[in-house]
Amino acid sequence: MEQYPGGDEIWNVSCDSLIHPSCLLYTYPLEGGAGYVEYSDTVVTFTRPDSNLIYPTYARHNDDSTKRNYIDLQVNTELGGHPVGNVMLHFRKPTLINSGGHTHGGTRPMARYMLEQQQHPGSYDTLETFDHPTDANGIMRFRFLASEFGGSEFTTVALKSDTTISDTLSFFTRVPGLRLLPAGTHYIKEGGTCDHHGPGGEGACGTPDTDHYGDSLLVKYIPIIADSLAAIYPELTLHVNDLSLPYGGRFDLKGRWGVPPGTSHVEHRIGINADLPVRFMSADTAKENNLQRIINKVTLQRPLDERLVYDRALKKKVRAPHPHFHIYSRDPAK
Repeated sequence: MEQYPGGDEIWNVSCDSLIHPSCLLYTYPLEGGAGYVEYSDTVVTFTRPDSNLIYPTYARHNDDSTKRNYIDLQVNTELGGHPVGNVMLHFRKPTLINSGGHTHGGTRPMARYMLEQQQHPGSYDTLETFDHPTDANGIMRFRFLASEFGGSEFTTVALKSDTTISDTLSFFTRVPGLRLLPAGTHYIKEGGTCDHHGPGGEGACGTPDTDHYGDSLLVKYIPIIADSLAAIYPELTLHVNDLSLPYGGRFDLKGRWGVPPGTSHVEHRIGINADLPVRFMSADTAKENNLQRIINKVTLQRPLDERLVYDRALKKKVRAPHPHFHIYSRDPAK
């Protein structure tokens, strides 16, 4: 209820009627004399989606099923419990809640909004923030697009004229099912910097361990490979470097958000691969070959749907100063 002075009297007015001037907040003039009108009791709300989980954007990997990197959303404007149309809204730039294992500075790429083009259905404009009215039925639809980086964010929509009237939704951008590789008897976890904490980080940067997350198969078979190596060479302890970050997503090796190109672990996004350094073998070719045989043997002993892929070509490519084997728990193209 609003009190509106008129002459010598004061009336109690309900803004449900949409007719009293005390209810009016702002009119946005448009060409042709039309305008978008907002009222003081207008309520703006998101229609809550069935899930707030989104897969990180990963070119040529996303799909519209289990790896979908967007959510279609709807915002509603009401007055007195009834839809009210043509209300101008402001969508703020998404805000970070959880970094997903990134502990460095710089300008982090955030999730973005996608608006379907009226003249070209199926085509979208991509925006960081925008203003847009609801339709005549008090509805505004758009798409929320995940960034390449895992983490959690929230987005806020507010009335253009009164940003205190708003609603917020949070989202988790993550690869589902990743788990931390536990400490082991026959392997050592290394890696980690002050950009992405891990056991190899100095001082406070050594914890928590954020760069050894993998899918269930990778976490299951790394200890088996380590135990097999120890059975042949009791004096050796397998070294395990980077897997993926806790939520998956792009792993920017040098803490630059992947800029310039080449500063990212391109493959270390979805928890299916690990780096196994071989420098602890002191360039002993026989030991390196035996480690390769162990990986192949473990692969052949697994059921077909649990085959561990060993990337021989990449091993030849990745040499000094950090020679290592590169293993996958499954085909990265699937």
